[in-house]
Amino acid sequence: MLEDTLKYEKPKLVVYNVQALTHGEPQKEEYNRMTLDGMKWSKTKWNAINASMCKGENMLDYIFPILRYHSRITSLSRSDLTYFASARKVTHNGYYMRIDVLPASESDVADPTWLLGKQNSTINGAGEDMSGADTAGEEEDGSAEDDVYDPWDDIPEDDAEETDSSDPWDAVDEQEAGTTEKEDDSADGGVVFGKYPMQYLDKMTALCKRNNIQLVLIKAPSLAPQWYDSEDAQVVEYAKKNKLPYINFYELLKETGIDYETDTYDGGLHMNLSGAEKLSKYLGNVLVKDYGIKDHRGDKTLAKVYDERCRIHDNMIRAQQKELDRYGEIRSY
Repeated sequence: MLEDTLKYEKPKLVVYNVQALTHGEPQKEEYNRMTLDGMKWSKTKWNAINASMCKGENMLDYIFPILRYHSRITSLSRSDLTYFASARKVTHNGYYMRIDVLPASESDVADPTWLLGKQNSTINGAGEDMSGADTAGEEEDGSAEDDVYDPWDDIPEDDAEETDSSDPWDAVDEQEAGTTEKEDDSADGGVVFGKYPMQYLDKMTALCKRNNIQLVLIKAPSLAPQWYDSEDAQVVEYAKKNKLPYINFYELLKETGIDYETDTYDGGLHMNLSGAEKLSKYLGNVLVKDYGIKDHRGDKTLAKVYDERCRIHDNMIRAQQKELDRYGEIRSY
C-alpha cells in the first residue's frame, strides 16, 4: 500500500505500527479484502494480491469478485441490498470510529495484567491496577495471542490448494536495509520475527529512504495480542541499525492518558474515539515538534476541507450516540 500511495502522495513522513511483524504469513482472506479491494488496479495491486493470498484464494476471484461471492445469491437480505446501494463511509481518514466503551476489566478478550511492570507504564492513565489480580509467580506461556477472540474466526474457509505467491517491490534493493531471518519462538513466549515480514519492513525502509521520507516505527497500545519484551527488543535493534525512531506507546500511558477502562470499545484491542483522540494529540505534537511536520490549521484552503470532514465526523458521533441511547449498543457502524 505504501508503494501505491506514493504514486499519488508525497508525504514527508510515514508512521508504521510494528504489530504486523509478529505474523510470519498472510492471516485471513477477510483482512486481504479489506486492505486490497479498494485499491485501483495496477502492477502494485497485482503483486500485493499475489503476496497476500491465503489458502483457498486465487487471483481470478480478485479480478472478478462475483466469482467469489456468487454462492451468497440465495442468502442475500435487505441489509445486503442497502449496503450495495449506499456510498456511506464508516471511516474518517483511515480511522474506524466507535464512541462506545467496553472496559478491559469487563471483557475476556485480553488479560491486561501482562502490562504491569512495564517501564513508565500502568494499566490505566490514573496509575491504578484495574485487574485486582496478583501476577506474582505467573508464567508467560505465549498463549495470549491464541486466546484472543477474532470475529473473522466464525467465517468458514474454503478448502483448496495453497496459492503460490510472488514477491512484490522487486524494484527495491533489499541491500538498502538489513534483514532479520530468525524464525523460532523466543524464550519469553514472544515471536521471533520471520524472514517474510522483515523483508517487507526492509523494503518499506528502503522505499522511504529513496523518496526522502522519514519512517517512524510505533507500537500502538493494544492489550492483545501481548507485546513481549523480546519482540520489542527486535524492533529496538532494527530501529537502531537503520537509524529509525521508534515510539512504544506502552511506555507512554501516563503521558498519553490512555485508560483501558474508558478508551477502548472492544476490551483493549482497539481505541474508541476517546483513546484515538488522546493518541492522535500526543503523536501529532511529536510529529510537529520533532520532525518539522507543518501545522496546516492556518491554511484557509485546507481549513474548508477540514471543516467539511469535521461536520461528517460530528454527525457520526451524534448518530452513534442515538443508537447507544436507543438500543444500548451501536448497530450500524
